[in-house]
Amino acid sequence: MPRILIIGTGTVGPALAVALKSMNPVLFDSVTKFKDVGGAINLSSNGLRLVQNLGLLDKVYQEGTPMKKTSVNTVAGKPIFEFEGAPILKKYGIVNTGIKRHRLHQILLQEVEKQAIPLHLGKRLKDIQQDDKQITAIFEDGTSYSGDILIGCDGLHSRTRQILWGEDKPKSTGVEALLGLTKIDTFSHDPGHTLVYQGKGTQLGMYGIGHNEVVWFIGQKCAEASKESWNSEDVSVLAKQVIKRLESRDFHPFPIEVVSKSYRVLRYGIYDRDPLKKWSKGRATLVGDAAHPMPPHLGQGANSALEDGGVLSELLLQCQDHEKAFKIYEDLRLERTSKLVATSRQMANMYYVENSILCYLRDMALKTMFALAGGPPVHDMYSYDYKQVVKKALSLS
Repeated sequence: MPRILIIGTGTVGPALAVALKSMNPVLFDSVTKFKDVGGAINLSSNGLRLVQNLGLLDKVYQEGTPMKKTSVNTVAGKPIFEFEGAPILKKYGIVNTGIKRHRLHQILLQEVEKQAIPLHLGKRLKDIQQDDKQITAIFEDGTSYSGDILIGCDGLHSRTRQILWGEDKPKSTGVEALLGLTKIDTFSHDPGHTLVYQGKGTQLGMYGIGHNEVVWFIGQKCAEASKESWNSEDVSVLAKQVIKRLESRDFHPFPIEVVSKSYRVLRYGIYDRDPLKKWSKGRATLVGDAAHPMPPHLGQGANSALEDGGVLSELLLQCQDHEKAFKIYEDLRLERTSKLVATSRQMANMYYVENSILCYLRDMALKTMFALAGGPPVHDMYSYDYKQVVKKALSLS
């Protein structure tokens, strides 16, 4: 009998399975086939530590683009501040890396296959039953699988969360994002140089994601919430809408040209939920967006999910029982992720101000803050080492 049932195979599900390979994990996903969908991820050192400990960091570096430099500019391209990637690498031992979501997924799934971890597709979770001896996942196709514990890694619309804690629809943040992927073979731009343009009510950023490609993204407030979907609409139509917005706000020609050459453009509403007070019930718990979905304005959604995966896997490997592991897991993760969600919401309020004076004050405040900190104030995020966190927690338990 498998010991661990993992529902969902986004980013953290496969990583968890590989980390827990000695505990007989089994992966399940509702999709019948994996496709190249979605955009890209900016992985920072705190998220990449789990990847590193799985022996996959070099593959991520090879398939993605390590970030050499970041420049934050006005919409016209005038620098506000910038910082180099080398000090981050020196301080934390890992450099931020942009990577296409599908390529990261493939790296993780290849390792799942290499480790001979069972993976079942077309398994849409219907119900969960548990007692003091086992937990059983029941799927809509009539099949069921039992194990010692179940981990829900099934994202924003988590069925696991719904079964454990009841219906709780995600709430629109009032912001929608458009995201595109562009090959930059014809551009002179170094993909390792991240660019951000800040203006009234709009922020556009772009960074390299490997294979001579960049992802660009633009956020804007919206009166009516867009569907929280990664499905691509008509590329040319969406690109023209973005270009029109950029031109109306006097953006520098370079991001306009990048948007015009996109081969994929996605529109999606940004949603989150108020933090839960508990993630675990009996033999089941939640990880990542299933537990704490957050707006993308800190770039910590996938990274915090990988932190979860690192902490939970380490506790399960070291603790004698799941109850102790789940209790310490929540003690370590609930407060931190709730703060990340709150900070991400605050960043959205700052990014999308419309008043010219407030925009100027925002830019000057950011410039001053970065100057005083000697770089981006990210130590609390990037320094997180799940192995050290768990070691300290167990020594005190």
